[in-house]
Amino acid sequence: ACLLCHRAEADPISCGEKLENYGICAHEYCMVSCPLWDKEEPLRLPLMGLLCSFQVCFICSQSGATITCHKTGCDQSFHLPCAKPTGCVTQYIAFY
Repeated sequence: ACLLCHRAEADPISCGEKLENYGICAHEYCMVSCPLWDKEEPLRLPLMGLLCSFQVCFICSQSGATITCHKTGCDQSFHLPCAKPTGCVTQYIAFY
């Protein structure tokens, strides 16, 4: 299962491919939405898992939520697979 969203199976179009390193895995887009993600060092999974373990998903109430609401003053967090079916809009902008 993905270290961040806890899903063993998820839509690869929505969550990306599942990447694995040293027995730890995460969906590509779950990693990209994590605040610790770094394009130069994309497999910081243990650190990502630790940071995101404190963020609870507003939809499913489980830890590992990597997406935070952009609205000022809103502290809600979501898992990527939970966001789409519940009507949350996600947007990723790469700054390279």
